[in-house]
Amino acid sequence: MFDLFLFLTISTFSPGPNNLLSLHLAVQSDMRAVLKYVTGTFFGFLIVLNLTGFGHLMLSQVLPQMTLVLKYVGFAFLMYLAYKILKSSGPINDTSPPNVNWVYGFTFQFVNPKIWLAGLTVYSVYVFTYSTEAYIIFLTAFGMSMIGVMSQLTWALLGLTLKKHYNSYYKIINGIMALMLLYLALSILL
Repeated sequence: MFDLFLFLTISTFSPGPNNLLSLHLAVQSDMRAVLKYVTGTFFGFLIVLNLTGFGHLMLSQVLPQMTLVLKYVGFAFLMYLAYKILKSSGPINDTSPPNVNWVYGFTFQFVNPKIWLAGLTVYSVYVFTYSTEAYIIFLTAFGMSMIGVMSQLTWALLGLTLKKHYNSYYKIINGIMALMLLYLALSILL
């Protein structure tokens, strides 16, 4: 159980698309916008993680091919996000905050490779060695979703802290975020 908790903590609190988007959204907008996005991600997490768990049980022969496809889709998506953050506008413009809301947070999870890969890892390495019962799959998905929300809120608070310095250092901050996404993209392929 400790290994599972350690994996979940490291995988959810490390830089990832949701965490970096929460940070970026907090810098560009406010906490209310972050909360709308994060609420959507929670429900998206819950569905994706349940699909991952139950899908793993039903499609165990196809799973290696699905993982390979998700790796390449995830790589391309993270490269796209890195590019968009690197090329994003500079200083905070209060009149045009990012258009990220509950629906975006929800739907984003279905193409977020980190969620799919974390779910595959958790179920195949930690959960299914002990139980394959439906309520265990759901409880695991719920727990992972809650940890994901805590992680995103932590990154958003970091963004709010950086907000007053963002105008002076936006190129550096965006560059660092883009490099973290590039690192994540490359780590998916390795």
